[in-house]
Amino acid sequence: LITDSLPALALGVDENDLDALMEKPPRKRSEGLFFGGGLSCTIFYGFLIALISLAAFIKCPCMYLTRDGLPITLANLASALSKPDILAHSQTYAFTVLGISQLFHAIGMRDREKSLFRMDLGANRLMVISLLAGIGLQAMVTEIPWLITAFCTVKLTLTEWISLLCLSMAPLLAHELLLPRKQNRNSFPAESDPSDRNAFIPEAPAQKTAVSETAIRNASL
Repeated sequence: LITDSLPALALGVDENDLDALMEKPPRKRSEGLFFGGGLSCTIFYGFLIALISLAAFIKCPCMYLTRDGLPITLANLASALSKPDILAHSQTYAFTVLGISQLFHAIGMRDREKSLFRMDLGANRLMVISLLAGIGLQAMVTEIPWLITAFCTVKLTLTEWISLLCLSMAPLLAHELLLPRKQNRNSFPAESDPSDRNAFIPEAPAQKTAVSETAIRNASL
């Protein structure tokens, strides 16, 4: 409900940058849905969100082992996660990061080729509302007692919230770091297919050719 409702609707009503679109060459007829890095982008961000969610999950048992002076090994992690309170904290951490990271990811996906600092965030108020509403709903399941019981979560401290929010911003950070590579790639236009190129070249009108031949004959007279 948090990641697939309001953020998806907000992206659906987001306005395109018409000037930037007109500067791009026409798309090839043979291009598929994931052409232009769409498939690699989907795989990369999916892997990144899974990675930070896993990092959030093992954060609590790692802190527990470090506090007790125990080495961080698979056996010790399994032993720590066997404790109900540590397991509940780990699940809450992962659940929170999994939900909020996709909200930040949706903001970056408004324009894959433009920095967040160059986007007009006020142009899409629904995106801002969806971000705040999503974080609010996520906070409710860790702050309201009966929702904590229903979702089997635990109450988080302010310090925990700050650390989880910073971890959830990883998709936005990746978006900014990948921008130079995308801009360099787009600065060298791909060589178009000759068949596609011919499709955009209009045939010369026959009338113009006839007029030119008449002018040549008149000049020879």
